[in-house]
Amino acid sequence: MKNLNTLTDTAYEIFAGYQPQEKIDACTVCCMTKKEAADLKTTPIAQISRGVLTKYQEAARPEKLDKGELKYFAPRYLELIKSYQFPSIEPVRSLTRFSSLKTMDWTKQETELLQDFALAFFHQFLQSNNPTEEATAMDILLMFHKGNFDILPLLKLWDGPSSLARNQHMMYFNAEIKIDRKGNCKVENTFADSAFSKIICNWLNART
Repeated sequence: MKNLNTLTDTAYEIFAGYQPQEKIDACTVCCMTKKEAADLKTTPIAQISRGVLTKYQEAARPEKLDKGELKYFAPRYLELIKSYQFPSIEPVRSLTRFSSLKTMDWTKQETELLQDFALAFFHQFLQSNNPTEEATAMDILLMFHKGNFDILPLLKLWDGPSSLARNQHMMYFNAEIKIDRKGNCKVENTFADSAFSKIICNWLNART
């Protein structure tokens, strides 16, 4: 398993060539101030505060995003998430901007870096006893799903050796799985969509 700190450092190197445009993809009328938008561009990327990045993440945005701008901010997203400082009011929504980009918009190196980060982060989460009160394992999986990450490799981490921490996370995870009288499985989470629920339920069925 790759080291999270190393992956974050690598992210800054990989995405170093990108820059935001003169006008960022965020509403500066009611979502964030023009000063905050300006600060996003002038503050050294590693020093952007969680609060300002959260406002950027939650702000109304155009349907089509500038991919260079998002890639510029990507390392800071990862660095904050690594420390469980989710840049969103709801942790599960922390990476929704990433879903606006298509697979072809990322280079192979960028895609591998993001997937390696997701895998290493979830591995760390499962190994830790209650690492954060803000999010459960289901929330973390949803966060990556909503960012268009492949969550199957993350789910497979549960197929490894059992531990007290993993078992505890699974207990809370199973509490959000509902089976009806016909045996149909569904994820009962406000932010879960049908595609996410299908991935989770197919994985659970394959384990039985």
